[in-house]
Amino acid sequence: WNYVDIARECQEYLGPNGFDAVQVSPVVEHKRGAAWWVKYQPISFGLNTRSGTAEDFQRMVADCRAAGVQVIVDVILNHM
Repeated sequence: WNYVDIARECQEYLGPNGFDAVQVSPVVEHKRGAAWWVKYQPISFGLNTRSGTAEDFQRMVADCRAAGVQVIVDVILNHM
């Protein structure tokens, strides 16, 4: 899912249906590829990924919080 789609889900489904939070994959720049696990192969601490830009991420967090949905970010600290 990209950040724009997650924000939309927070506003249109998760928030209105009483969900407290949404968890997203690691937000750092990662290896390229279509498999889900490439998001767990970081190459830098940059925030521009196939999920969106740093600005998209900030907007998604703000939109989700406005809908009453907290954002939980999966973090990888020791893979680089």
